[in-house]
Amino acid sequence: MTTEHGAAERRAEMRAIERAEALPYTTIPPSRPWEPFLFAGCVTLVFLGVDEQGLIWTLLIDAVAIIGLIVYLRYRIRLNKSMPNAAAAPPEIKRAYNKFGLWLIVILLAGIVGLPFAPLPWPWFGLMLVFLAVLSLYRVYDKRWYADAVRDLEARLA
Repeated sequence: MTTEHGAAERRAEMRAIERAEALPYTTIPPSRPWEPFLFAGCVTLVFLGVDEQGLIWTLLIDAVAIIGLIVYLRYRIRLNKSMPNAAAAPPEIKRAYNKFGLWLIVILLAGIVGLPFAPLPWPWFGLMLVFLAVLSLYRVYDKRWYADAVRDLEARLA
């Protein structure tokens, strides 16, 4: 009887530890309505500097975009009270992270390949497409993929 009781206690302790480790991923506050626009704008800004204006213009615009992304990331870390470790994330959360990362790479590669070769005025149209694609990706990730991952994780740990 005592070995069964001890094993049950260990399982209960392990579940409690798993729940505690999952907390940083399940208690993240939802994005504010303006956050997807800021993120999409900063990513799109990287492509704005790629034109005939030269290297200095490109580096300046890219620096502004990177600073914008850093400011946004720092804001989210402050809002979340921490930055969850993607490598140590539960499998449900990792799948959401991986989907987001993969689709962001696809959008970035499409922008890198497509925008420089687009005839005028299509580069501006292409920038709009990149912005809308990143904005849509962020919304799908935030409202669907991550929400589903949190729901699945909480159901598994219940």
